[in-house]
Amino acid sequence: MKLLKWIKINKTLTLVIVFYICICLLQIRWGIPNQNHPFNYQMDEWHQLEAVRNTFTHGTPNIAGSAHGTMFQFILSGVYLIPFVVLHIVNPLAIKSSVGNLLVQERLFEVLRLNTLLFGVLSMVFLIKIVKKYFYTSPLVTLLLFTFTPVWIVLSNFFKYDIALTFWIIFSTYMLLQYAENPTQKNYLLAAIPNALAIATKVSAIPQLGIFVITFFLFTSSPFRKISVLIKGLLVFSIIFLFLGIPDIFFHWNGYLSYFKDNIVSGPMGDSNYLLGMPAWVYLLFINFPNIFGHIFYVLFIFSLIYWLTTLSVEKFVYKQLQHKKELFLIISCLIYACSLIILGLGATGNRLLVLLPFLTLLTGLFIRQIFVSRYKRFIIIFLFSLFLLQLAETANFVIAKLVSSPEETSSIWIQKHIAKGSEIGIENIPIYQSLPDVVLKEFYEEQNKISSRYMYQVIDAHTLKLPHFVIITDYQFDTEYLRDSVKKDLLQRLQKEHYRIVAQFSPYHGLYTVLGNELNYRLAGLTMTRPITIYEKR
Repeated sequence: MKLLKWIKINKTLTLVIVFYICICLLQIRWGIPNQNHPFNYQMDEWHQLEAVRNTFTHGTPNIAGSAHGTMFQFILSGVYLIPFVVLHIVNPLAIKSSVGNLLVQERLFEVLRLNTLLFGVLSMVFLIKIVKKYFYTSPLVTLLLFTFTPVWIVLSNFFKYDIALTFWIIFSTYMLLQYAENPTQKNYLLAAIPNALAIATKVSAIPQLGIFVITFFLFTSSPFRKISVLIKGLLVFSIIFLFLGIPDIFFHWNGYLSYFKDNIVSGPMGDSNYLLGMPAWVYLLFINFPNIFGHIFYVLFIFSLIYWLTTLSVEKFVYKQLQHKKELFLIISCLIYACSLIILGLGATGNRLLVLLPFLTLLTGLFIRQIFVSRYKRFIIIFLFSLFLLQLAETANFVIAKLVSSPEETSSIWIQKHIAKGSEIGIENIPIYQSLPDVVLKEFYEEQNKISSRYMYQVIDAHTLKLPHFVIITDYQFDTEYLRDSVKKDLLQRLQKEHYRIVAQFSPYHGLYTVLGNELNYRLAGLTMTRPITIYEKR
């Protein structure tokens, strides 16, 4: 009854949520294992599933082949699957081989993607609650900005912990603002729960600890006299994080060390290999971020940030009293998360930027409501509606790209028509990460399982003694034009030297290049899973 009442009161907002659900359902089967290919186009989904399996069979996700890190989302995903297992809809433990039970795998990933959709809807609902309850304004503009950003729409279609993390960040913000409204010990201890669960979901939410502490000092009168409340809050925070986030740390300490090394040390070390043509921070702020959040949204956020910093400065230094303390809280939260990304270098892209989206959206939406002055209201509405349509058109390209045939599909059809059965084909290592044609990837892993196939395959590089008659290269332009050194570039030079010629090329949906610009932006945005495929034949 409460749900029906909420829908009745919030008809327009409900339509936005329903539209979001329809978009996600429209794409739900894209890039998951099926009879044509054994692995996900987004391999992180496969590793996340392995993490769920290993969490329930070995007590930890930190095993080779799994997504490493904290484990709360994997525990939650396993619990979520229980009714589907009981009803014999899926059985994640029944799949013994990556190339076996492909229809079972397809159904399993559809169910898992519905889990992501659930967290997406909950994120939107609590975003609405934040705007209505704590900022006393209509949430429609905020919800539209949030929903139709490329990064949100793209990641809502994968079984990964990023959308779930966004929910816990939004829910944490909701609970911390509840403490801001009514700073009692009970509210602070309650706020500790979602804040700890955010980090227990993914380590990239570690800024929530700093935000949790800062909230206490920002909204507590005489905070040093009530320091016991902070200590109790941190105790609750720590207990929840330890028991639901890293209960395996004592017997898998090396797994966590490896996780942090890969993300914080090894990743940024490769930044110097990119040929950006500009400093990395310039590239990220002015090219990469607009591609990820949408150019219209990003420009609006820049204006909103300038507006709120100016307003808060005037209130603090001129009027000596802050009237927009909750907006200050949002800016501080956003800046803490932004600073946490600096250490990642060019790795601060794609799904890792999703942690900023709630704060960017709230600040931008609240800024737009501030400029809705009656004298220019009609003009502002028309102008903003036009901008929203442009943002929607930009984001739509990422959806359309999943509704048309992918390079993996079209190249598979071509190969089976034009390459004779029994031919040997050269492919790069590691095959599952190369976005190879569907037929090639499936048959390669069938060969590993002693299943006969149409073609023979050889994993090659520039030093292979003798190259096959046919060679498949993915995304050669990225390596040749935007990397200083790469094994692919060395292989391409050898192909040229040995007189190989291009006989077929297959590219992703052209609208993505219209939005993103070139192969460098296409790859570094981290929002696209398919790559151009080029087939070479020796003359």
